[in-house]
Formats: sequence, structure tokens, C-alpha cells
Amino acid sequence: MVPDVSGLDKTFDYLVPVSLVDVVSVGDKVRINLHGRRVGGWIIAIGEYGSVGFDVVPREKLVEIVKYSGQGVISHLVPLAIDVAHHYCGPLRAVLQSASSQRVTRTRAKARHGTIAVPDDEVASLAHNDDASIHVVTIHPLDSVLSLVAALAQRGPVLVVCPTVRMAVLGAASLRRRGCTVALMPDDWDHGLDGVDIAIGARSAVWAPLAGLASIVVVDEHDDSLKEERVPTWHVREVAFRRARIESVACYLCSPALSVTALALETQENAIHREVHSTHGWPAIEIADLNEVPVAGSLASSEMLQLVRRSGESVLCILNTKGKARLLACAKCRTLARCSQCQAVMSAANSEHLHCDLCGTTVDAVCGHCGRTSFRVLRAGIGRLREEITKASGREVVEVDANTEMIELSLHDGIYVGTEALLHRVSGAHHVVMLDFDAEILAPRATAARDALALVIRAARVVGRNGSILLQTRYKDHDLIDALSRVHGDAAALREWQEKDIALRRVLSLPPFTSMARLRLDDDVRIEDVCDGSQVTWANESQNSYIVRSRDAVELREVLSRARQEFGQRIRIDIDPVRY
Repeated sequence: MVPDVSGLDKTFDYLVPVSLVDVVSVGDKVRINLHGRRVGGWIIAIGEYGSVGFDVVPREKLVEIVKYSGQGVISHLVPLAIDVAHHYCGPLRAVLQSASSQRVTRTRAKARHGTIAVPDDEVASLAHNDDASIHVVTIHPLDSVLSLVAALAQRGPVLVVCPTVRMAVLGAASLRRRGCTVALMPDDWDHGLDGVDIAIGARSAVWAPLAGLASIVVVDEHDDSLKEERVPTWHVREVAFRRARIESVACYLCSPALSVTALALETQENAIHREVHSTHGWPAIEIADLNEVPVAGSLASSEMLQLVRRSGESVLCILNTKGKARLLACAKCRTLARCSQCQAVMSAANSEHLHCDLCGTTVDAVCGHCGRTSFRVLRAGIGRLREEITKASGREVVEVDANTEMIELSLHDGIYVGTEALLHRVSGAHHVVMLDFDAEILAPRATAARDALALVIRAARVVGRNGSILLQTRYKDHDLIDALSRVHGDAAALREWQEKDIALRRVLSLPPFTSMARLRLDDDVRIEDVCDGSQVTWANESQNSYIVRSRDAVELREVLSRARQEFGQRIRIDIDPVRY
């Protein structure tokens, strides 16, 4: 038994009363007495008293289960939940919560299957009869992954996992129009048990039941939202292909820009890589050079001003002002201060030196282009920007914040400014302007460029095929910007950039060529006590936060498992962090 009690990461043995012998099974939820109070819990193993694993506690000390509550976790996924909790160094209770039905009682119904209409397009042709294979699939932002899902559903039930609830709801509606019977998780958990063509949902849907499961599809596997925020911080991608192995079904990991972990599966797991070669998978992407703006420090390029002056068209202006990223530029020639070793932006260590937070390089504070020693911080606020755009365009500019409701931009024109959260609060727009794209691609973290690419992917889906994206930058020669400027007509450009990124990661010993974790320690825990006597290296990220790395994944997890046993809740472990 695993009690559903916060902070208690232990298992306990209980007797199954005669009345429940033929009722309970592994994964079910029951009520038990624990230290004088009645709590819920999950059954993770059932066996005869005295057999191996059930002979630890004397029989006279065992008490009976009080009550059967109903179904919790699918029986055959309980070992997977145990494995995931161990792999990510966290409590099993949290995994079982994610993998459980919201309702412990269920209603039964007959299986429902529809007549599925599959479009004749290149995405649908990616569906193959390769049983128990892992497929990493590049599908461009404007090509619908639902065509692949519908094609797979013709061959058997499909489990689909999306990054957000909204994407799952819209996907379910679209699939129903194609003739599929759909269970939207977690609300339709019972329908999945009975049998439908497709079960779809957000992150926790990867644990959902589906009778006759034939394949699993993960949409936008690069998205940060697919990683659990609570400890253990499991990722949908990892759970999906492990579940596919257990159930001997195919697993499709789909994304316009596959993560480094998914790309590594090609060699580690013999995954099959497939790619859509359509020429209309990306909207038009234009590049504006901020070095040509006549007013120093201004983000109002001529290309941006032309867009905001168009009446009858909606424009989203994105500017992220949160976080650590601060760009230093030469006060004379405006050249950005960048590291010669890893190309990340550098910060001012003091008045005489620049420091790279990514690789640790420190150099004299001298501009590599003109030799000047004077630098200034490039930073603009949304409020100031709104005033500037209002004066330049003569149109009303709306600032969007966390309190702004969902905006139907596709129904009318307007200019809106905000952080990247704005892209998640609109249903569509004609144009998206990344006002200071350098703050994204040159942030002092190894994942900066991939995080910026994910932002462009989201913007591409907002503007659609007839819209456009404008990226404003002071560094047009950056490899990612060059690839994005060509991707509209040459989808292979992005694949070339990914190969360069992988090569740089190999040199810097970054994932997937090393295993990594982020640790947050209480004040009384020292990082030396955690990693002492091992080959695991660490770097101080911020106060009480550390990034630890090792080329030996097994050794890293052994070190972290020992630390968790010793320090308990005084240490928080994030295996495979999405940003570092």
C-alpha cells in the first residue's frame, strides 16, 4: 500500500478481508487505518502472506483494509509508475495521483467506434504499421498532426497527449468532425476504459486508459508544459515511450523542432525519424535589423512601423522583460557583447571585465568590433513601448497582462503588446512582432535558442498561413535567425541548425551527451555533502540552487537517490530540467 498522505514516502502491508478478495486488484484505491486516522491509498502489489515480498511484517501486526473505494491506476501501469518515481527521484504517491482517475467509481458502456475520414496529405502518410517502434516525427507548425492521428486511428485506438488543455479540447472537436469517437481526458476516463477511437488530453493523459490501445502520439514533445512541475518531475515523452514498450505499441513523438532528447533516441533506442517535406508548413518570417534604427535604444524598426500602421489588421508585439537576461551592447557601434567560446551573451562582472554565465569565460570589457570599452544595458519596458507605438501608428495600443481575458483578435483589428503569455491568450492574429528577439536567443542559458524557437512555433500557429512573423534583432548572422529567415521556403534549414546545435552540445558536454539535474537545497544542506565521493560535478546557479552533471546517468541517479534518502524534503530534485 502507498498511503495518500503528503510527506509520507513509504509503503505499508495490509490484509485483504475475505469480502474483498475477489474485488480489489493492483492499482485500486482503498481506505485504510494509519496511525489512528483513516486515509486513502493505492494497492501496488497483492500476494499470499509468507511469499517473497510479503513476509516482512508478522501476521499478528497486520490490519485489514477498511473499505474498497474504486479504480485508481490501470493495473499494468503500476510498475511503470514505480519505475518513473525511481527514475526521477521522487515520491511514488505523486506519480500515482497523476495516473489516477478523478472518480474512483465508474459507469460502464459499450465501446464506440466511428467511420473515420482521413485526408490525403503527407502528414497522414507518416502512419506506418511498425508495431512497438518509436517514431520521432518532424511536423511543421502549420501542418496538422491530427491527420496523422486520424490515419493511425483507422488501424486501432490512439492515445494523444497535448501540451495544453485548450489544444486538447480543440483537437478533440476537430477529430470528432473527422468521424472519430473521442474521449477527452480526464473527464471521459470511463469512455477510454470501454473503448473509443481516440483518447486525448493534456499531460496526465499519458496515463489514461484506452481499450485496445494501438499507438501513442505526443504532440509538440519539445514543449515545456509536458514536464511535470511537482517532484518527481517526469516528462510525458519518457513515460510515453516506456508505456509503448510495455503495451507493445508504436509511439510517435511529434514536433516542428524535436528536442535534443528525442533526436538522441534515434541512436539510443533505434527510433525511426520521419519528416514532412511540405513547402507551406511555416508562415512568412521577416528579419528586421535593430542596428539600422536611427534612435539609439529604440525598438521601433521601419518594418515594425509599417505593420502597425496597417488599418484592419491585428498585430501582436511581444517583449519579455522578466528574468535575468540583460543584453550589453557597445555604446558606440551597438555590437552585442558575446562569448567567443559558446556565443552566449556576456554580463558585466565588474567595471573592467565581462563574464559568460554559461561556460564561465571572463574577458576584458572591450568591444570585439570597434575596441571601445564603454557598454550599456539594452532594456525596454512594455509601458514605454506602448506609448512609442501609439505615437508612431496613430492607433490605440492595448497592453495585455495576466488579468486580460481571452482575446478574439481574428475578429477585428488592433495592436496589442505584452509578454510571450500574449500568444497563449489569443485565438489568432495577422502579424506577430518579436520586438527584441536577441533577449530570447542570447539569454545566458544553454537552452536559450531552443526556447526562442518554441516561441516562434507558437507565433506561427497564431498567424497561420496568411500571416507573418517579424523578428527584430541586432545579430542577423546568428545561426538560428538565419535558419528561420529561410524556413518558409526551405524546411531543411531548421534541420541544419539542429545539427549545429547538437555539435555545440557535444563540445560543451550538455544533454544529451551528459545527464543533468537541478537541485534546490535548504540552508542547512551543503552541495559537497550531496556529491561527495562521486564524479558528479556541480555549478552554482543561484542561491541554494545548483546544476549537477555527470556523463554516467546511473551514477548521477544513485547519488541523487542517496541524497534524497538522507536529506528528504530538504532537497528538491529536478531530473532533466527543461531550461538550464
